[in-house]
Amino acid sequence: MTIPAVSKSDEGLYKCTNSEGESPESWITVTVAGSTPFPSPAPSPVLSMSLPRLLCSLLVGSPYLLVTIILLVKGCRSRTQGETRVPRKSHQDQL
Repeated sequence: MTIPAVSKSDEGLYKCTNSEGESPESWITVTVAGSTPFPSPAPSPVLSMSLPRLLCSLLVGSPYLLVTIILLVKGCRSRTQGETRVPRKSHQDQL
C-alpha cells in the first residue's frame, strides 16, 4: 500500500479500529519512493508442472489412452468387415 505525503518520522506501530474492535499493532516502515524493502518476486509461469509430476501423469494416463485407441481400432475394423455377433444359445434352446 502506498500512502502519499509521509516522512521517516511517521514510522512506527499502528493499529486499526472499527465497530468490531481493534487489530493488533503492526510496525509501519517508511521507504523512499521507488525503493522497496523487499525484492519483488519473479513472475511465475501460468502453467508449471514439475518433471516428476509430468512423468507420473504420463505413466498413469498412458494405459488408459492405449486401451481406448485399441478398442476404437478394433471397433472400426469389425464394422468395416461386416462382422455381426451371433447370439448365444440359451439352455432352453439347446433342449
